[in-house]
Amino acid sequence: MDLSDAFRTFFDESWPPFDGPPHGNGSFGRWITDRCGQPAYAYEMDQSTDPRAAYRVSGGASRDHWHLVGNDRIAATAHNGGYVQVYDWTRGPKILNRWDPGARHYAGGFRFIGLDGAVFATLWDRLPEEAAQRRTFGIGYFEKATEYQGLVVTERIEAPQGDDPVLVSTTLLENRRDAPVDVSVVEFWDVNLRQLTPAPIISRGVGRFFEWRRRRLNRRFVMDAAWDPAIGALRVDLAAAHPGRVPGPETPAYVDYHPKSVFLAALDPVPESFNGFAADGARFFDEAGLDNPPGVRGAADAQLFAKRSAYAGHAVLAFRRAVRLGPGEHASLRYLYGYERSEQIPELVARHRQPSAHRRRAALELAAPGLGWLGRELLWHAYYLEAGAFYQEFYDAHFVDQGSAYGYLHGLSGATRDFALYALPMVYLRPALAKDMLRFSMRAQSPRTGRFPYSHVGHGRLCGFVVHSLSSDLDLFFLWALSEYLAVTRDLAFLRESVAFYPPTAGHTGTVLEHAQAAFRHLTDKVGLGAHGLLRCGSGDWNDQTLVFSRCPLLTVLRGESTFNAGLATVALPALAGAVEEVDADFAAALRAFAHGQAQALKACWASDWVGRGYLGYSSKMIGADRIFTDTQPFGVLGGVWDEPQAQRLFDTIRKRCVDPQPAGALSMCPPVKRRLLQPGSDTNGGTWAAIDSWIAWAWSELDPQRAWDFYLSTTLAARAEAYPDTWYGVWSGPDAYNAHYHPRPAETFDVSVTPMTDFPVMNMNRHSGPILDAIKLAGIRPRDGRIVIDPHLPFDAFAIRLPLIGAAYLPDRHRGYYTPIVDGAFRFAIRPPAALDPQRATLAVNGSTIPFELDQDGLIRFDAPAQANQRITWEIETRNA
Repeated sequence: MDLSDAFRTFFDESWPPFDGPPHGNGSFGRWITDRCGQPAYAYEMDQSTDPRAAYRVSGGASRDHWHLVGNDRIAATAHNGGYVQVYDWTRGPKILNRWDPGARHYAGGFRFIGLDGAVFATLWDRLPEEAAQRRTFGIGYFEKATEYQGLVVTERIEAPQGDDPVLVSTTLLENRRDAPVDVSVVEFWDVNLRQLTPAPIISRGVGRFFEWRRRRLNRRFVMDAAWDPAIGALRVDLAAAHPGRVPGPETPAYVDYHPKSVFLAALDPVPESFNGFAADGARFFDEAGLDNPPGVRGAADAQLFAKRSAYAGHAVLAFRRAVRLGPGEHASLRYLYGYERSEQIPELVARHRQPSAHRRRAALELAAPGLGWLGRELLWHAYYLEAGAFYQEFYDAHFVDQGSAYGYLHGLSGATRDFALYALPMVYLRPALAKDMLRFSMRAQSPRTGRFPYSHVGHGRLCGFVVHSLSSDLDLFFLWALSEYLAVTRDLAFLRESVAFYPPTAGHTGTVLEHAQAAFRHLTDKVGLGAHGLLRCGSGDWNDQTLVFSRCPLLTVLRGESTFNAGLATVALPALAGAVEEVDADFAAALRAFAHGQAQALKACWASDWVGRGYLGYSSKMIGADRIFTDTQPFGVLGGVWDEPQAQRLFDTIRKRCVDPQPAGALSMCPPVKRRLLQPGSDTNGGTWAAIDSWIAWAWSELDPQRAWDFYLSTTLAARAEAYPDTWYGVWSGPDAYNAHYHPRPAETFDVSVTPMTDFPVMNMNRHSGPILDAIKLAGIRPRDGRIVIDPHLPFDAFAIRLPLIGAAYLPDRHRGYYTPIVDGAFRFAIRPPAALDPQRATLAVNGSTIPFELDQDGLIRFDAPAQANQRITWEIETRNA
């Protein structure tokens, strides 16, 4: 789309932000635009034969690649093999239908098709030799289209937008024969509960022990199958085998002893006497399993069961429907698969009985010169970030989990810092969800010390996995996210909202302001300062491996100091001060004073061309004086600690040492450390990290927009797919870290220490959050001094960016913008005028009416506009007619 067209249609509801040839396809397929006008990935590789499909995992190799399908309550992984696994996080992480073919558990999300006397499954490696199948990973869906002997079977598994824990499964049948055809279609889903109880170590042999424990946990549960003819729903109820021996549903526990029912419901009408369903997996499959798929008539026998062990027993949810199609005719079958309390299932089914119209999801839309693919990628990132959301009953709140191996293998939801990092861009995408994410963190905060937990496990249990129990940066990240929400939305009433401390059931509550004050007290009193005036590092700041660099870990925990924390304090604390000043001036003054002290202490750590990493607590020698840690460098720039010559030297060094050698992203350290447990070029010992890349691009844009933009483009998925087309994790999603170019396995992810990230190398939300935050910040959107500022730091003067909360469009001589408040109030703006427009000859129209404005000392156009919640404020700046 031409930028002049983007500007002209900027206020329109429908606004296509991407076009042009695809870019960043990788070797596994190609990017397309689907029938809804959204980006999708057409997965075209035959992973069973193509050697590029294989990748290293702990203990061997895998060819399994997958895509996230999710909404605010449910997450599913859609696999290139054709099946779908579903996850429930409401009472601790668990897989509802784990793929385990060795035990005859096949996950589900596929069909058995009976045609011309034969039966086949629509799994990739079970298709007839003459069949062709197209697979598509889309925004909120997974689609397969199989053509065989004149019959086309199109399957679509979709997570409906909103907060319902369900997937809608649709099968469209098309007869392309010249004669009628009779087809039997079995909708198939497995029930194979696997609770992801906390596993501190999942590498190698120790990981197998934790998996063994998770399997054996099902000995404590029994299953009952039930059929509800009134709504056409088949369900499997899971319950504790000995209910008198388990804690109540509100009690924190590492195990969910009160799991929800798993169900499959026909959304199309079924006869009252319908009996074409199956629940008994032992009868559904014989010993051969998929090697001898169920016959057309034996596939659904309506046999239920009671009190069957969830460990040894087999349960399935399957419906068989017979369809006769004339030449050229179509037929559609719709089902609802999900989890919920049995008494709430009828309401869920009723809500999804009728197909819902397609609705645009909250998204970041960007039009930039010659970069249609970037608009596509940012839409994709916004979807993935939202689809990474979960709801937890214990906290009655949503959060976006970090995901990847941490969540989906370890069973760990963390860390609190990551929840805050995802809330930063979510403020602009979905302010209500960002607000709920802040509540989630506050409800886990200690009422006594104000400390935030490192992570969450099970149902309402907190965990630091020992080494992370004294992480020192969590307060700062929370306060940073809170400041962004308050300053951008002006929802200052949120500061007066009462929110529980941990545990929420204990009745300890405080206002949001009191939670913030408690976090600040914990930061100043418990984390505290070291001998050099820097905030201490505890058992780790953002870099969880800080102690690995120490020869005396205990002394580092007690006395070590962190320039990372000091730098972040100079960014987060003044921002929060500006947001709360009119509510609590004394608190704002304390925040600013502490930040000033950290800035002064940080200046003493300047090491010629960069800032050192801090002190390990057992000598006066500063770590990082001889090597650059890029994680700590950006915050001193964003916090205004360094003068321009220092900042210039800093980024010249980062460019030469850490950016130029890398095809994508920046090295996290240069040179790496040579020490046991630390692989050079991997993890934080010189690997590349999504979070660090994001901070670098943002800070660099303050100094050099062109180089910052070039670097930002190098951090995209497209850039990685172009540089490393044969590594599947990096095309549509990825991990938080990649190995460096000089590592023996470049472009792969780490398999070190306790975590084999290689085994679940996608769906890390840092990979999706960072590019969104950078697009917002490089476009110049930020709060400052009580105003909402748009002051672009981009190397071009024409672009457009749209988010649900705010948007801005520039041509060289014109500007348009909007803001959609979530609360009533008077909103204050400061806008950089277009590059070719003389501000002295500018006119400003707000909501169609010309109003006066003032120019501040930085040349920004300032104006105020009152509005009610959800009443959009629009403005235009252009040259006044002579």
